[in-house]
Amino acid sequence: MKQIFRLLDKAKKLIKKNIFSRIVPPPGLETFIRDTQFKVLDVGARGGVMKQFIPLAPFVKLYLCEPDQKETGRLQKKSYKWDITVIPAALGTLEGKLRLTKFPGLSSLLDPDIDLIRRYEREADIERWNVEHIVNVPMMTLDEAGKKFKFFDDLSFIKLDTQGTELNILESGNHVVSSLIAVFIEIEVQPLYKKQPLFSEVHSYLDRHNFQLIDLKRTLRRRQVSNPPACSKQELVYMHALYLKHDLRRARELVCIALAFWYFDLALELSRAYGFKIEEDIHAYANQVLRVCDRQRRDRMRGLFFRDKKVEY
Repeated sequence: MKQIFRLLDKAKKLIKKNIFSRIVPPPGLETFIRDTQFKVLDVGARGGVMKQFIPLAPFVKLYLCEPDQKETGRLQKKSYKWDITVIPAALGTLEGKLRLTKFPGLSSLLDPDIDLIRRYEREADIERWNVEHIVNVPMMTLDEAGKKFKFFDDLSFIKLDTQGTELNILESGNHVVSSLIAVFIEIEVQPLYKKQPLFSEVHSYLDRHNFQLIDLKRTLRRRQVSNPPACSKQELVYMHALYLKHDLRRARELVCIALAFWYFDLALELSRAYGFKIEEDIHAYANQVLRVCDRQRRDRMRGLFFRDKKVEY
C-alpha cells in the first residue's frame, strides 16, 4: 500500500511538471525574456529545472547547483537542452560533508533531528531520514561561485532548497545577494535539521536586504500520537516562500519573475508603466495558463482575493 501511495505521489508531480511544459510564451514574450538576459541560480537542483521556469528555460541562463555526484551526472546529461551550467558543489561556509539519506531529497550538510521528526512522521516513514552515507563534497561561498561561473554582478533570481542551510548560503554571498531581485526559499518553522535557522531568522535577513514576502506555500502536518482522535488541525512545519525586491530600475527582470510565477497583474502593471508594449502577449499567456490548470486553481486565480480561512475547516 505504501508503494502505491508513493507511485501516486510521483504521478502527481509528473502531471504538475507536464502542465508547465505545455505552456509556451507567445513570440512577443519570448523576445522580451531573451532580451532581458535573465539569470537564474537553482541551489539544490535535484530533479532538474524548477517547474516555474520550464516555460522560460529556452530564453534564460540557468545555473543548477547540486553537490550529490550521482544527481550532478544526471543534470549534466539533461543540460544540452537549454543554456544550463551545472555547478557540482555545495554552497556556503559549512563543513563539506553531505549526509546522504535513504530518500535522497532529504540529504543535507546538517544532521536530521530524528527525535523531532518523529513528532510529525509516521514510524514507517522515519527511515526516509536515515543517513546512509556521509560523503565529502567541494564547498564554495555564493560569492566565489558567482565569480567562477560569471553571475557575480547580474544574477536576478535564486532558488534555495538545501534542507536547512539556506541562510548560511545567502550570508556567504553579500555581493551576489545585492544583485538579486527575487528569492524563492524553503524555510522551516520546526527544526527538522540540527542547528538550522528557522523562519524568524531567515525572514529578518531578507527583510534587512529589502526583500518583501510575496507568497508562501505551507506544509502542515499532524502530530503522531498513539490512539489519535478522529480529526485534528495540522501544524505548520515548513514552507516555500517567494520574496521580491521592488527595484523599479530592473522592471524588465521583475516582469520575468511575474510571468514565471503567474503574477500577471504585476507583469501588466509594469508593462504599462514602462512602455514595454507586451500587454496583449501577457493576456494571451494568462489565457494559456488557465486552459492547462485544473478547475480549483482556475477558480482561485480568477477571483479577486483568497483567504486561507476559506478552507480552514
